[in-house]
Amino acid sequence: MSTKSYTFAVVPKRINSPYWQVVKSGCEIRAKRLTKMLAPANVTCLFVGPSKGGPETEVNQKKIVEDLIDGVYGPIDGLALAVVEQPSGRELIARLTQKDIPVVTFDTDAPNSQRLAYIGTDNKAMGREIGRVLLQTNSDGGKFGIIRAGGKNIQERYEGVREALLNSKWEEVANSPLDCGGNSTLAALQMFELVETNPDIGAILPVGAWPMNEPNIWQNFVDDNRDVITVCGDSLDGQIVLMKMGYANALVGQLPFQMGTFAIDRLLEVRKSQEAGMELPFENAIFPTSFVNLVNIPQDLPPMTIDMNYLGDWVFFGYIAFSIIALLSLGFATFTFVKRKHPTIRKSQPKFLLMLSAGVLILGSTIIPLTFDDGRYSTQACSIACMATPWLASIGFSTVFSALFSKIWRLNKIFHNPKSFERIKVMEKDVIAPFAVLSTANLITLICWTVINPLVYERKASAGTDQWNRVYQSFYGECLSRTDAAGAGLPYSIILWVINFIPVIVANVQAYQARFISVEFQESKYVALATASIFQATIIGLPIVLLLQQQPVPLFVVETILIFITCTAVILLIFMPKVGYLRMYDAEKKERQNCHNGVHIHGLSNPQTAEQKPQGVRFSFMKQQDPDHRGEPPLHQSQADDNEIISCNESR
Repeated sequence: MSTKSYTFAVVPKRINSPYWQVVKSGCEIRAKRLTKMLAPANVTCLFVGPSKGGPETEVNQKKIVEDLIDGVYGPIDGLALAVVEQPSGRELIARLTQKDIPVVTFDTDAPNSQRLAYIGTDNKAMGREIGRVLLQTNSDGGKFGIIRAGGKNIQERYEGVREALLNSKWEEVANSPLDCGGNSTLAALQMFELVETNPDIGAILPVGAWPMNEPNIWQNFVDDNRDVITVCGDSLDGQIVLMKMGYANALVGQLPFQMGTFAIDRLLEVRKSQEAGMELPFENAIFPTSFVNLVNIPQDLPPMTIDMNYLGDWVFFGYIAFSIIALLSLGFATFTFVKRKHPTIRKSQPKFLLMLSAGVLILGSTIIPLTFDDGRYSTQACSIACMATPWLASIGFSTVFSALFSKIWRLNKIFHNPKSFERIKVMEKDVIAPFAVLSTANLITLICWTVINPLVYERKASAGTDQWNRVYQSFYGECLSRTDAAGAGLPYSIILWVINFIPVIVANVQAYQARFISVEFQESKYVALATASIFQATIIGLPIVLLLQQQPVPLFVVETILIFITCTAVILLIFMPKVGYLRMYDAEKKERQNCHNGVHIHGLSNPQTAEQKPQGVRFSFMKQQDPDHRGEPPLHQSQADDNEIISCNESR
C-alpha cells in the first residue's frame, strides 16, 4: 500500500529576509510534527519564493507560482501566498483555483479573490499598538516620523499609527513617511535623514524591521541620537538582541512563525475534507495571528498616583442643581399662598399645589446626601447620607406623585361613569388617599431597611494598571448593606422601586385614557406631561445608574441630572400654565371693568361673583378627533362661566 503524501507550497515575497525565514521555520517544523502525528502519511512544506525584494518582486513571484501550477516543483496539494500586489495576486489565485489547488493568503491579503482564508496580523491594529507604545513611553508629545515600505499591509500599519496618535500631543513631521521599498540599508540611512531634516524630532517609528536588519548602521544612529525614541515594527531575533543591548525603546512584533504553522494546518484541513467528499471547512475566512510587545522600561518611572475618585468640585454642580429646584419650589409655593384666593389658583386647589411644591423640594433635596464622600466628611456622616438618600427620594416622590395621580384618576373616574356634568370637584381627600397608600408602603419599607440592615458607606478598591503595567488600586465609595445581616440592601431597593414605579405606569395609562378630556386650564394635559416625564426619566436613567456603580463622579452627575429634570419638569409643567391663565384672567377682568355699562355679561341673571364660587375644577368631555367617534357631537360641554367675559368690541 502506497504512503499518502501531502505537499504544500508556501510562497513569500522574498526569501533573503530574516522575517520570511521565520515563516519558513514555522512551516517546516509544523510539517515534520504533522508527519509524526499522521504516520505513515508524509507532510512536506515546499518553501519557495523570489530570492530578493525590489521592483522585480511581483514578476518573480508570479513566475514561481506559474511554475508551481505547471508542476515544475512537482505536484502540490495547496498553496499559501504572501500577496505582493492585489491585482496580480487575484489573478494567480484564480488560476490556482481553476487547477483545483486550494489557496490561502498570509501576511498580506487579497480581498475579493477566490482565496479560502487569510492568515496574518491585523495590520491596522498593529499600527495602533505601535502608536500606543510610543504614548506609553512618552505621553508628553513632540514630533515623530515613520519609515515604511510598499504593500497594502504596510499602508494599513502606518495608518494605524496615525490613528493612535491623532488626538495626542505627538505631531508627524512634514517629510514622513519615508518609503524604503523594503531595502534595509536605505531604511537605516533614512533614520539619519529624518533627524537631519527635523533636528527637533522626538521619535522615529519604522513599521517594519528593515533598519534594524543593518545592526551596525542602526547602532551608530542610536549612539548619535540617544534622545530620539525608537519604536520598531516586528520582533525578530536580531532585533531582540539589539533591544537587550539598549538599542531600541520598544518592539511591536508579529508572529511569522505562527503564520507558517497556520498555513500548513489550514491547507491540510481543506485537502482532507476534499478527499472525504465533504464541504469545505471554511471559505473567505480570516485567521488572525497575535503580535507581541517588548518594551524597555526606564529606571526613572514617575511615581504611581492612586485615584481615590473623590467628587471634588463636582459637588458644586449638585449644589447649583438643588438651589434651582429649591428656588422654583419655594417660589411657586409662595406664589400659591399669596394668590390662594384668586379664582385661577382656588379652582386648582391651593393645598394640592402646595403639596406638589413640598414634594418637589423634598425630592430635589436628595441631591444633597449624594454630594457626601469621605474626602470631605467622616465615614459616619457618609453612612447617614447613604440612608438619607432613599428616605428623601421615596417621600418626595410619593408626595409629588400622589397629587398628580389623583388628578388624572379622578378625571377618568368621572369620564367613564358620568352622572352629573355641571360641576366636578377634585376634593382634598382624593389627593390624601393615594398619598396615604404610597407613603405608608414607603415608610414601612424604609423603617425596616433602616432598623434591620441600614446602608453604610464603604470605600472599595478596583485593581488596575498604569501605562507601564504597574499594578495600582483605584478606590471608589459605595453605599452598601451588610450582606451578613438579616437580608441585604437589594430586596429593599427592589421593593421601593416596585412600590413607586407601578403607580407611574398606571398613571401614564390613565393619562393616555384622559387625552380627549377638555378641562378648564387644560390641567389634564399638563398633568399627563408631568407623569410622562417621570416615566421617561425612570426608564432612561435606571440602566445608566446601574452601569456606573463603580464610577462615582459620572454616577453623581447622572443621578443629579435625572433628579433635576424630573423636579423641574413637574413643577414647571404644573405651575407655568397657571401663571399664564392668572395673568389672562386679570387682563380680561380689567378689560371688563373698563367697558361701558351697556356691556352684556353672561350669567347676570344669577349674579354670583367669581370670588363666591365653590372650590373645584370645571371640565367638559369632548371626543377630539377620536377615530371611533368621528362626526359625533361632543358628549358634553360645560356651561359657560357665571362671569364669562365678553370683550367691549364683541358686545357692541
